[in-house]
Amino acid sequence: MNIKVEPRRWLVRAVVLSAVASGIHMLMTPIYFQQWLGYGAFFFSVSFAQLLHATALAVAPTVRLELWAGIVGNGAIIAMWLVTRTLGIPFFLSLIHI
Repeated sequence: MNIKVEPRRWLVRAVVLSAVASGIHMLMTPIYFQQWLGYGAFFFSVSFAQLLHATALAVAPTVRLELWAGIVGNGAIIAMWLVTRTLGIPFFLSLIHI
């Protein structure tokens, strides 16, 4: 079975998913600001970057650098989530009593 999906559909999905992820991270930002300024700043930055990515894809969908930036950026966010859920908080953050 050969399933072909038009490139435009993938683009629409990428824009919508990035915007939804941005919204979820923005909703969680106040909670993390209450825990620690660094967590809140991280969530706000991630939310802002994902919203910029969604906007850039919607405006200029043919820019390959933007497509790869989104893949790498969101992949890094997923990797960070996996690390914090399996190995704990990385780097110097584990030394801070929160």
